Amino acid sequence: MPDLASWLAYQQGLHQADIELGLERVRTVFAALELDILSQVVIVAGTNGKGSCVHALDALAQAAGLRTLRYTSPHLYRYNERVCIDGAAASDEQLCQAFEVIESARAELPLTYFEFGTLAALVICAQQQPDVLLLEVGLGGRLDATNIMDADLAILCSLGLDHREWLGDTLEQIAPEKAGVCRAGSPVIVADPQSWEYYAPAIDRCGAAPVFLAGRDFPLRSEGDLPPLSLGAAAQAARILGWSVGEERMEAVLSQLRVPGRMECRPRPYGELILDVAHNTEAVSRLLHRVQARPAMATFVVCGVQADKDIPGMLPLLTALAEQVFLADLPAPRGSQAQDLVPFCAASAATLCFPDPRNALQAAEQQAKAHTEPVRIIMCGSFVTLGMSGLG
Repeated sequence: MPDLASWLAYQQGLHQADIELGLERVRTVFAALELDILSQVVIVAGTNGKGSCVHALDALAQAAGLRTLRYTSPHLYRYNERVCIDGAAASDEQLCQAFEVIESARAELPLTYFEFGTLAALVICAQQQPDVLLLEVGLGGRLDATNIMDADLAILCSLGLDHREWLGDTLEQIAPEKAGVCRAGSPVIVADPQSWEYYAPAIDRCGAAPVFLAGRDFPLRSEGDLPPLSLGAAAQAARILGWSVGEERMEAVLSQLRVPGRMECRPRPYGELILDVAHNTEAVSRLLHRVQARPAMATFVVCGVQADKDIPGMLPLLTALAEQVFLADLPAPRGSQAQDLVPFCAASAATLCFPDPRNALQAAEQQAKAHTEPVRIIMCGSFVTLGMSGLG
């Protein structure tokens, strides 16, 4: 393929399904690659807070003088963000070379877009041999492509109802899927005490040990804009794994950590723009809690949502505090249409519909500039919403 864009287009058409959970295909190709990965491996699963936790782990490991490879998904603005070496995004050349290696090894097996990307991260890891490999689970855990690696430590972040069509309709059904990344005899951190009753039976069945529970075995964090449970779990992981970063240094690193698209506040002449990838009811609730702790301002909401999300749960919460709501179409096949979101918005908010997030944001900012009082614009609902904002 001539370039990264061509490779990604090719991968999107290679498998008939965007998502197909299961490890058989990806394990077969992984075995054919014969990769020698010597890194310490940490895997992070859960519904909310995974990305923030992985970024926190990366920052702490680097503060301890360790070389890292971080694999996260989805990306915000550029595909390269998914694979970061010592905090810097992989180059187009590195990714294309990894894809070529995978293409040669896969024979006729039809890998999904995500499976291709996961294997590319592992190819680059084998080339770079970082001290620590940090993996964010894409969907679920037990059958997610990242779970072909046996992690030295697993972290389970907060649990919520998301991806029900693949994982189940109840927390009791979803928890074992998330906890499927745990390994017998290896430590596991449970970041959210409220999720413990659901995770505990699955952890017990797989034989993971020892188990560290936030609030019981290590302190809860309560400050900051990033998910405090995720940051607390990252700090505990650094302790367990023996990373040479003292408590004072750890506190400084975590308090200064900023992650794009996670309660990301950008000052604007009209007030402020807050960017957040919150895309389920639990994440929206947490976002609003943080927003309400900030100085009061008139509020506009810019939102686009994937059609498979809990729209009846998210939208009333999100729009209840808004004077105006700017709804955006997201691309097919998963994206919802703005007009279909209108009935779920709070009656007190004026709603407008736009063909894409960039146009919706531009309209919101024009209205904010004309407003007589300072305005806070909250843009959220999906990684795709922020990715199409034109801000990257």
